[in-house]
Amino acid sequence: MKTLIPVTLAATDDDNSRQWRSFFDLTFKKFNLVSHVDGSVAVAAMLNDPEWLHRLTPAYSGLYSTVSKEIWSDVYKPNAFAYAAWMAITGQFLDNSLQRAIYAQQEFHNLFQGDMVIGEYCGRLKRLANTLYDCGTVVSDPTLIINTLRGLRKVGGGVMVESTPMA
Repeated sequence: MKTLIPVTLAATDDDNSRQWRSFFDLTFKKFNLVSHVDGSVAVAAMLNDPEWLHRLTPAYSGLYSTVSKEIWSDVYKPNAFAYAAWMAITGQFLDNSLQRAIYAQQEFHNLFQGDMVIGEYCGRLKRLANTLYDCGTVVSDPTLIINTLRGLRKVGGGVMVESTPMA
């Protein structure tokens, strides 16, 4: 599973949760495991289906093997199925989505380049836009561009553009 999900989800890293969920979404689709984690199939109805149960183990163990010890301690429940594990793990990051969205939106609109190099500044804006997307608030490309330009450091009445010396 580590080759399919090369990320360990940590409780202190919101950026990491987006990447972790993306790898799992692709893996669940690739191996036709979506019904094991999306709640569309009642687990009780599938307990007599050996094929479904056989495919449950990789989904369940994969979830627990790719999270930090702190997350595992918070969400592990013996004899739970993959759906319960998926909901508990993703809930750690999505339960406070309104609060996260408010803080991210405020930071997004108040961010200025300051002492950051252009790559750091643009990367920070993109990560904030991704956080907002994860919380259900889409930042359009025009909004991202306008906000990026608005926050650039100004020098002598114009926008300062950093260049790299040519070799």
